[in-house]
Amino acid sequence: MQIEVFHHIDCSTPDKNGVYDYYYECDVYQFTDGDISVTARSYDEDPEEASFMSITIDGECRGLTMADLSNPVLLSAKTHLQNKGMNDLKWFTGTSYEPLPCAAT
Repeated sequence: MQIEVFHHIDCSTPDKNGVYDYYYECDVYQFTDGDISVTARSYDEDPEEASFMSITIDGECRGLTMADLSNPVLLSAKTHLQNKGMNDLKWFTGTSYEPLPCAAT
């Protein structure tokens, strides 16, 4: 499995004093095996948490479904993140962030 990590900053435009309305830093992880990629994100301010965001299969990126949570790429990604100390794992359901179900082990 190939693992890529991209550091990302999401922030507003600073005002005239250089103050931001919001400022977040995160690492975006992309786990790829063959034609399947899973993307997860972890914010610097909460290093024990990571959220699985999407899956790409044969070049088509889409939101995760419950069935995707047992995909071998996602399961390997889960293990990798846990080995980095991220034990509060969630997934984006399309409307909210939910704890990764126990079935995704």
